[in-house]
Amino acid sequence: MKAKCLIGFMVCTIVIGSIGSISLYAQKTTVNFWSQYNRPADKNAVEYIMDIFEKENPDVKIAHRIMPNLEADQMLRTAFAGGNPPDVSISEDPYTMVKTFLAGQLADLTEWYEQYGDRFSEGAKLSFRTDGRYFGIPTTMVTEAHMFYNKKLAETLGIAEPQDYDEFLEACETAKGHGFTAVGLGNQGGWPGLHWYQAFLGETVGAEMVNTIINRSEPDVGPKWTDPGFVSAARYFDELHKRGYVSEGVAMMSYDASKMEYLGGKALFFFTGSWYTSFDFPPDFEWGFFRFPHIVGEVGYSRNDGTVDYLAKLQVASATANLDLALKFLEVFSRSEVMYSSFFKFGGHMPAVIGAVPAEELGDFQKAAIAFMQETTGSYGFIETQMPPAVGFGGLYNGTTAISAGEMTPLEFAQNLEKIHVEEISR
Repeated sequence: MKAKCLIGFMVCTIVIGSIGSISLYAQKTTVNFWSQYNRPADKNAVEYIMDIFEKENPDVKIAHRIMPNLEADQMLRTAFAGGNPPDVSISEDPYTMVKTFLAGQLADLTEWYEQYGDRFSEGAKLSFRTDGRYFGIPTTMVTEAHMFYNKKLAETLGIAEPQDYDEFLEACETAKGHGFTAVGLGNQGGWPGLHWYQAFLGETVGAEMVNTIINRSEPDVGPKWTDPGFVSAARYFDELHKRGYVSEGVAMMSYDASKMEYLGGKALFFFTGSWYTSFDFPPDFEWGFFRFPHIVGEVGYSRNDGTVDYLAKLQVASATANLDLALKFLEVFSRSEVMYSSFFKFGGHMPAVIGAVPAEELGDFQKAAIAFMQETTGSYGFIETQMPPAVGFGGLYNGTTAISAGEMTPLEFAQNLEKIHVEEISR
């Protein structure tokens, strides 16, 4: 009898305890957060931020959904179109962000900026303002104006840092002549090729013209993709392939595969953005960098134009039932000490927040990236994210891959891009 009573007491205790736990959990408010942080270091960084927020707000649970990187922006567009977006999300698609904001689907963050806007530079804030109102906040700052190279391989081949594009091509020829890949490039996804194309555009037409075509709103007004400078940029890109300087099977090779070719000592040069410092380098790998080589005779030769962007952007759905909590999450996310301890320490990314990283902790390249951001004579964001998806993620991505595959000439690339862009403008 005593045993039965004891068992009954234990069962009641467990049930009551379970009910209590369920009750406590049920009292928590859930804020849905979608991101593209697939890389372990970035995932750890954002989980660090979430942990701080949840400790400061013990009645709140951040439900984090990690989206596949290449499909993430389409998933967000679908969620907003279906009327069921997450409370907070990371977007790398400013074109759609602006459209979504003007449609009333993103929260107006102007009052938030009045309180916390001094955390960011004017250039950063400008990227998130339309009609005098703010629609998102920056997380990390990226540049794409420098070429990286394998120092040991360059020394072995007797190659010094190229001072202009002609010297760069000479170095490529030397590397090729010794059986190495001159430029590690995997353009299966199209975006690595686009990054080369937009760097060449900085030389052939300059930042002002790039921004003008990005903001083009009428078919017959402003520059066209078929204008000489835009075609020339595609020809420079195509020339790398024709000379045999890029990775074998470039059109079918992934970015990660070409990165490993470079880090494995098989390729001399690698062109990418400032997220380069977040790579997992082999223990004995030594690298150097130099300004993307200016092309003698082109308009960019005497300028310092290039890409400066704030790629990952936080946005809040206007339909959220937890607006105050979402805004609190943005505040925690963008604290100087939080950005330093998360994205900089975990992943080597440069926070968009001013002064988040002490100067003495910055490497030479990070200092150069900041200097470029501050001293640039003209800058533009990543082209594909600033334009209609059919132009950026369609025409530009697919077009550079087609050039890499030898299936499209530079002129055909420009003509196809112009056709798509006109169709989008005319909708």
